[in-house]
Amino acid sequence: MSPARLLFVSNYYPPHALGGYEMWCHEVATGLRARGHEVSVLTSRLPGRRPSAPEEGPVYRTLYLELEGGLLHTVGRLSWTRDRRERQNLAQVERLLQEIQPDRVILWGMWNVPRSVPALLERAMPGRVLYYLCDYWPTLPSAYLQRWQEPARHPALKVAKRCLARGFAARAARPLPTLALERPVCVSHALQRELMARGAQVAHGTVLYGGIDVTPYARQRPEPRAPHAPLRLVFLGRLVPDKGLHTLLEALAHLPAPVQRTLSLDIFGRGDPGYEARLRAQAQQSPMAPQIRFHGQIPHERVPRALAGRHVLVFPSEWPEPFARTVLEAMAAGLAVVGSTAGGTPEILVEKETGLLFPPGDAQALASQLLRLAQDEPLRRQIAAQGQRRVLQHFTLARMVEDFEALCTQELPIPSSPVGGSDLG
Repeated sequence: MSPARLLFVSNYYPPHALGGYEMWCHEVATGLRARGHEVSVLTSRLPGRRPSAPEEGPVYRTLYLELEGGLLHTVGRLSWTRDRRERQNLAQVERLLQEIQPDRVILWGMWNVPRSVPALLERAMPGRVLYYLCDYWPTLPSAYLQRWQEPARHPALKVAKRCLARGFAARAARPLPTLALERPVCVSHALQRELMARGAQVAHGTVLYGGIDVTPYARQRPEPRAPHAPLRLVFLGRLVPDKGLHTLLEALAHLPAPVQRTLSLDIFGRGDPGYEARLRAQAQQSPMAPQIRFHGQIPHERVPRALAGRHVLVFPSEWPEPFARTVLEAMAAGLAVVGSTAGGTPEILVEKETGLLFPPGDAQALASQLLRLAQDEPLRRQIAAQGQRRVLQHFTLARMVEDFEALCTQELPIPSSPVGGSDLG
């Protein structure tokens, strides 16, 4: 296979990252370089700072985002300023295309990037722009308009924001360029279906599941649970309402008192201050209050250690997560996983085989699944072992990189059958 010149374009790129999407961009770029391909990355600036470590390969941190701050910054982003920065973005893209002469362009997260950037790339390289879609950005308005449509987080600013939005939101509501999406690749079937339901033209695309580096997880032995020892639950994620931690705390309150005494919950993450305060108050009022601990946010490299010694990851997301990386990591570490049926999670978890599922927001159903694991230790161990085996066999980063390599170097249109073993049982 001949080496290819590839240009990755992403709204964020480590060390500036919001979640698993940007991590995948970095990991796949690194993996393809290791396989002999020339990979350049175009991403947004790091305002006021530089990466603390040398960049791996050419990384151009020059894109201006639509939003780079809070409400005051949004107010200050006048139309002429946005237009000037958008022109600078397009000029930078054109220069890079001339300089790099890429064989393929792979577009990752484009939320908060002016839609004119992917539109220009489609015009400049017809048939050679591949979209790896891990969220719903093609169906969303501009990030600038979204900012004005959202209610203010601080109560004191709600009225002021509503008043300002009447003028600024109208100015922001300009038509977005239509994208051809000639070569769409979705991270899950659930995402593909939802994008289609929202009007995105992705029916002709394919599915390529994400993967993880299993090494730091697979070296861990699944934690045995001694008789009468506590069942250690863990939540790992942002503390925002759509992640559903409030549902988990409510579910714990539904459990019989004798079972509550046999459980503990460790919470890793941070997020919206108001919501976090609500969660802490909810936890303090719980009969399990002494066994619920908030640990704050941890860097990703500490996730394997955070999972070690725990028995069950609870993933109660109410937002339709396209394909949850945290679920893969917990399964690889040998934890049983209880997850909501929202989004792509059921494509990872198979009920009573590699995990347990419950309807999003249904605290009573979640309590029933937790009760099952608390009372049936053989089932918990079986689910944990089968889940770990499935991830180690089918959801590795090595497999993901190989599938990307095939997509990035093939000359034929993307096949209609999914890439990445979507026929997994």
